[in-house]
Amino acid sequence: MKIIYLTPLLLMLLSCSPIKFKGLDEVQGESKKKLIGKIKLIKQHAYHYPIKENGAKMPDYNIELFYDKTNRLIKQIDKYPINPKYHEITTYQYNNNLLESSISKNGERKYVYEYKY
Repeated sequence: MKIIYLTPLLLMLLSCSPIKFKGLDEVQGESKKKLIGKIKLIKQHAYHYPIKENGAKMPDYNIELFYDKTNRLIKQIDKYPINPKYHEITTYQYNNNLLESSISKNGERKYVYEYKY
């Protein structure tokens, strides 16, 4: 009698395929959209809502992204309205379609990041 009950259960378990989970790369790839056309500039404005200000909207930062003809990021400018003197400029350099280095300047500081493949 037990064999009659266990046989359908065993067949059902064997016929089901294993559960597959999406990797982090696949999930992020679905949320990213490819740039279509020739884009020169993207402006991004971020705001925050402080609790103390009764829901008033406060500017947080502004980002300007500059692209070349092949939609590669060549320059990024970060501006912070809270401190207008502070802004950061990052330039990107490519070699054979690979990011070779990026140079960030903010005030008197300069950061150079080199990428090796």
